[in-house]
Amino acid sequence: MFHYANLSDFEFELLCRDIMERKIGCPLRCFAPGRDGGVDITETKLSGKHMVQVKHYIDSPYPTLRSSLKKELPKVKQKQPQHYYVCCGKKLTAENISEIYQLFSDYMDDAEAVVDLMEIDRFLHKKENADILEQHYKLWLESTSVLERLCNQNISIDCDAFFYRIEKEQKLFVKTKYYEEGRKLLEKEHMLMLLGDPGVGKTMLTKMLALAFAAGGYRIRYTTNGELSDLKRALSADRERKELIVLDDCLGQHYFKMQETKENELLALVKYIMRNPNKLLIMNSRVTIFHEARERSCDFRYFMEDENIKIRKIEMNGLDEEEKGWIFYNHLYFAGVPEKYYRNVYEDRRYRGIVRHANYTPRLIEFVTKKKNYEQVEADRYAAFIMDCLENPRELWKDEFTRKLGAEDRALLLTLYSLTDTSVEETVLVRAFLKRLSSLEGMDTTRNLYEEALRRLTDSMVQLMEQNGRKRIGVCNPSINDFLKNYIRENPMERANMPAYATEYVQLERICPDCVEDLIRKGQIYRYHFSMLEQMRGKILGVICNREIRDTCHTEFVQAFLKEPGSCYTDKGDKSVEILFALLQEKMDAFYHTRENLERETLEEFLMELDLWDYELIAREAKKTGGEWLFTKYRKSFVRGLQNAVEVYARDVDQSDYYDGFDVNTTVSENTFFDGESLGYDFTGVALEWEERIREEICDEIMEIVEKFPYEIAAQIVYDPGDADISTGLIESYLQDWMPPDDYDDEPGRLVPPGNETAGGVGMLDVIFHGNR
Repeated sequence: MFHYANLSDFEFELLCRDIMERKIGCPLRCFAPGRDGGVDITETKLSGKHMVQVKHYIDSPYPTLRSSLKKELPKVKQKQPQHYYVCCGKKLTAENISEIYQLFSDYMDDAEAVVDLMEIDRFLHKKENADILEQHYKLWLESTSVLERLCNQNISIDCDAFFYRIEKEQKLFVKTKYYEEGRKLLEKEHMLMLLGDPGVGKTMLTKMLALAFAAGGYRIRYTTNGELSDLKRALSADRERKELIVLDDCLGQHYFKMQETKENELLALVKYIMRNPNKLLIMNSRVTIFHEARERSCDFRYFMEDENIKIRKIEMNGLDEEEKGWIFYNHLYFAGVPEKYYRNVYEDRRYRGIVRHANYTPRLIEFVTKKKNYEQVEADRYAAFIMDCLENPRELWKDEFTRKLGAEDRALLLTLYSLTDTSVEETVLVRAFLKRLSSLEGMDTTRNLYEEALRRLTDSMVQLMEQNGRKRIGVCNPSINDFLKNYIRENPMERANMPAYATEYVQLERICPDCVEDLIRKGQIYRYHFSMLEQMRGKILGVICNREIRDTCHTEFVQAFLKEPGSCYTDKGDKSVEILFALLQEKMDAFYHTRENLERETLEEFLMELDLWDYELIAREAKKTGGEWLFTKYRKSFVRGLQNAVEVYARDVDQSDYYDGFDVNTTVSENTFFDGESLGYDFTGVALEWEERIREEICDEIMEIVEKFPYEIAAQIVYDPGDADISTGLIESYLQDWMPPDDYDDEPGRLVPPGNETAGGVGMLDVIFHGNR
């Protein structure tokens, strides 16, 4: 049986309306309070022939239901319907059904007019009623068992944090027009960007779309804040495997932070999706950051606006009044807001002012329906409290943080923000928090201040989650990060003290990046923890080389790099080649003795790991730093390394990178024909032509790089255009994807079926809020 408790009473009423429409065979509508005379659902033509009374009552005993129905009898007698029905959210015995039928026998044809939960469930399990089940998202989602499989990790990968508390969140979800439109666009175009202001529900919609496609057999791949480095490599090599990639906050949470390399990685990922029809991509970003990214990055603007790439965008800043009302009601219902609080919102239709307020967002509604927050006010001031929050949304966390939290709690929140926008391993947070507390006076070290602060803040401002078996901590609400960002920006002492508070390099980078160079110059940077050795090398060696810093405090670190010159990641990607050549120039060699510490075997291993574009960089850096002597001293090593890079590039080349040079629209148009019944195509000859041109372009590209090296090296590099791994089948598949399907409809679906209209101009807000809670 489906979990009908996941439906609010209003959602259950809509379900009953759809079921009874099919059973009766005529369109039905819902009533608002004060206009129905006690009847929930009736015909759209106002004839009064068919009337339906809905009683959710899923957690109530039968006597309560019976008592409620007896109160309806005088209203039914007044209406005198020809056919009266009762739908209830309880399992009824045959005796119960008979008793209800006897109560309304003058208006019911037989006992089948009493529809209990068992009958509703049987109805929804029939194949011919699958469309009704799918229309009611929560029940349909459950029917796919996707949440159970998600918990067992059979469909999701690295999604623990993303799907944290999903069972609770999916109860709150409203199937808006954005959901319908997003699902259609993903099915047709395979890529979608969701945009909106903070708190409009981008992440929630992303989750629900992901769950919908997971129910269809897609495996979920997830990352946040633009962390793309390992994602593409982790994708299944099987082109038939259905996978959905989720990039949450892909451009950064507070400001555009995508690095140059990540722009290239995102473009490569997009092209991968384009040529693999079984892969889907959902991205979301704050709309202000998206526009900033378009202004600051020409490459980003190009691939987001290029029609050939087909990334469709949905801006979510325009929820309908009905959608807002439904979201508000669901939060009130499932948060268990007491009846006396709900009545204060319901009286005088105060919900209208709340829903229609210019500052309304789902995130703010989540805040005001949390027990910890609404219990701060009396029930008769609940609506006023909500309006105050709407009027001053920026003050939500200020009062909580500055007036209601103790010093340890504030220290924990500031430490958490200094470490992450998302979540961090608890061991790292504890280490950083305890270091910060050690600088505060009057701390009682006999108590476990971390556990006490965490317990006080959990579920109000921070949340605990598990990822890959490790405990992680993050804020409950992104708006807390927004507040803390502004708090630190307006507090120079917080930034000035961070080098003393911090244990992690990321804290310096996030809070006081201007101090990093000075710490490197003084050799104090080694006291901080780095998340990866590659990051540590990139940052420290990058500054040492750029500023030509020569100090004995760095000698050991420099020489360690020369023994294993692996990846050195900086803000602009892997700079290992540039750093190596910079360290080998005369000034640096004179101090650090870099040339004598670089062993031939180590250099050969390093060169064999480089790709073709790294060799282009080598040629440029050698000329810039006077490093051509390396080509003479290690000629055989460079020949072997460059030859390997050429062969690997030819074998692993991404042929879709070369499609941009072709006029795809014209090609498809000229090779598509109509055979009298349907569209046909012949792309075989075109694919062969494209293949030949792509091979020539790859050859030219390779030889252009090879010829930048001295003749003694370049002349020994062997390459044939036929070595490139190019598939005409992939080209044909790519061209076929450009042919529009015959059945696609660009018009997004309606939020709810036509039966939701009400009579007399009564708004849907009044229908939503009339439920008996």
